[in-house]
Amino acid sequence: MKYILFLLLLATICLGLWFVEVLIRDWIGLEWLNYFHFAIFIIPLIIFLWIVWINGKLEFEKHFIYYPLLSITYSIYMLILVSSYPSHFYYNPMVRGAASSGLIHYLPLILFPFVTFLWNKWVARIENKKLSLFNKLVLLLSAFSIPVISTLITVLLFTQSYLFPQSPPNPIENGFEPIHWLKSGSLIFAIIIYEGIYFLWLKEKIQFSNNIPIFPNEQPEKTIYSDGTNEQSFSYE
Repeated sequence: MKYILFLLLLATICLGLWFVEVLIRDWIGLEWLNYFHFAIFIIPLIIFLWIVWINGKLEFEKHFIYYPLLSITYSIYMLILVSSYPSHFYYNPMVRGAASSGLIHYLPLILFPFVTFLWNKWVARIENKKLSLFNKLVLLLSAFSIPVISTLITVLLFTQSYLFPQSPPNPIENGFEPIHWLKSGSLIFAIIIYEGIYFLWLKEKIQFSNNIPIFPNEQPEKTIYSDGTNEQSFSYE
């Protein structure tokens, strides 16, 4: 539980760093795209230190080559998703958005869970973990939690109208737009929570069920008690 609470605190701090910087410097319109963001360097540094802490030691190839490379490529994809998504889909994306912008704009969103799934498979490979078929299915479907969390946090932030005295956003309409997920930092929060829980699970810091093997190479063992009863547990090879 302590790892989850610390992860939640870390994600909230990163969200706050991004949101406060954008809010203070210039929130109106797309002006936030026209200036340098200090949070772009501070947030990755915080995540890097957290990963090393969870790992227990610093490993050069893993922490300076593999993870940075994966993070950069995934970040680029997320920027493509955000920038290509129609900004006027609101309530009927297939009618309003597709009619004016073309279905091609929805391709990054459609591919999103699969790209996230492939990215996380590489993370498991880096950590020398082999995922079972059940693990892969859960990993693929759970990727949808990122847009869900992003939407909920964005809507929650946008309901605080006192933060936006000059141009208060519409919580419902703007809260469902990917560009506002990024602008508010909600997307950063969602990715940190999702990937953080996955990383903790890979490092065996958390476990969701004692009855389901985490990895397919687990071998069951039986503990025999003096009264003749036995209990099955799992050992890792």
